[in-house]
Amino acid sequence: MVREIIFACVLSFGGFGGLSWSGLPKKAPVLTIVLSLPIGVAIYTFGSALSYSLNVNRPEAGLYVMTAVALAGIYRGLRERKIRFWDIRVFLSSAFMVTMLMIVTKSLVAPMLSYDSYKIIVAGKSFGSSLFSFGSSNLAQFPLMVINLQAGGDLFNLDYVVYLPAVTGLLAIVGATIIISGVVTTSKMHSIVCSLVALLVMAVFWGMTYMLRIQLGYLNSHMLMAGFYTLGFAFCLDIGKKGEKSLDPMLFALIVGSVAFIRLEGLLFVSLLLFALFSCRSFSRKQLLIIGVITLVIPALWYGRLAEAGASGSNIISSRNTVLMLLVAASPFVVTYWRATHRIAKWMPYLVVIGLAGIFSIYMLAQDSAVESSLTLVANSIATGYWGAFWWTFGPLVILMVIFGPRLKSEGVWLEVLGGGILLILLLGMIRSVPYRAGWGDSGNRMLVHLAPLAVMYTLVKVQACFTRDDRVSQNPVRGPSEELQNNYE
Repeated sequence: MVREIIFACVLSFGGFGGLSWSGLPKKAPVLTIVLSLPIGVAIYTFGSALSYSLNVNRPEAGLYVMTAVALAGIYRGLRERKIRFWDIRVFLSSAFMVTMLMIVTKSLVAPMLSYDSYKIIVAGKSFGSSLFSFGSSNLAQFPLMVINLQAGGDLFNLDYVVYLPAVTGLLAIVGATIIISGVVTTSKMHSIVCSLVALLVMAVFWGMTYMLRIQLGYLNSHMLMAGFYTLGFAFCLDIGKKGEKSLDPMLFALIVGSVAFIRLEGLLFVSLLLFALFSCRSFSRKQLLIIGVITLVIPALWYGRLAEAGASGSNIISSRNTVLMLLVAASPFVVTYWRATHRIAKWMPYLVVIGLAGIFSIYMLAQDSAVESSLTLVANSIATGYWGAFWWTFGPLVILMVIFGPRLKSEGVWLEVLGGGILLILLLGMIRSVPYRAGWGDSGNRMLVHLAPLAVMYTLVKVQACFTRDDRVSQNPVRGPSEELQNNYE
């Protein structure tokens, strides 16, 4: 446990240095304390993906890249006076918090290792050895981030790394809650109250729901995906609302790009987040280029190498599917950059949901297996998937809030990431060779974890909007890219 904590603190230092590029430790110390570990894990994953794609088969290469980025960020922050030397206490606070969380998590939840978990461990330990190959079926079956954490754990003489991914995902959810609360409120006090209420509700349902509770000790990528997907959406809301005074868009790109490495189908979820971002705000061509390199080009190098090597053994990863997912992930950039389609960019969240719903309807009419898979997913969410009262509670509430609740300034974006996410999960079950099956261990049932934090936040934001006008609109349900408000984090 001590070595895993040391590994986590090293990654937290990398995240602290990465956040220092934009001066966040000085402007928002609490948010920096929470996000240092998730940002560090993201930088480490990107560094490793880039090194392996360039045939540098050394698991420590990612740590070297992360350390270089961190030191450069701290140096630049100090030189440009974005941070002060005493802001190093923010990192120490982050390391202390991560240590306490990992100790508490270990005391509450025992490690849960499934058959897939053992294969993830084996795949991670192959990095840096002669056994590593892009044609390995393990690389086609499991996502890079969780495998890469096992490879990093091997550098610290760990048998496996289980609590670090869980705590990383947990902190990403907490950070997303803080950011979203700051976006939907207009005062610092209201933001704090909103954050605390949201975290309390999540904690209560997390403790009551077996499917959520086991994620704290389950060696897989679902907690990571829930955290980074929610955090990417939170950055999107912040950037769309506050414009130039928002959090650094490059941090958004880093978080969203990480989603591509957390799940094999992550490129599809990346496209949802990118459509949401580009509907909220306009970017210059230089900014689009930088965001594209981080969110698309580097993941494309990794998945391109897998496709070139003919990696197989997964229903998702194949040469054809890889090319299709890369094209889907590139489509937001095409719509935004191409002058003929740029005008409809702000409506893309609605168009994406309508398009996915149309594809879903066609599959339902054309294939009996699609109906079976969809009904099984619904049955798992309300009965056989060990979700308890969670989806019985938030499923109807979300639907009621969509129909009868007040309109939010970013209503379309919320609908896309939630509704589009559910439709993607349903469609993934339809294109599989075998439909979703009943039981908590089914992949579709486990993917519902990714959307659980957003379901809670959407419900609470809607309830909050019923009593205030902070995040409501009277006419236009889509926020224009020129609207800006004062930054709540400064």
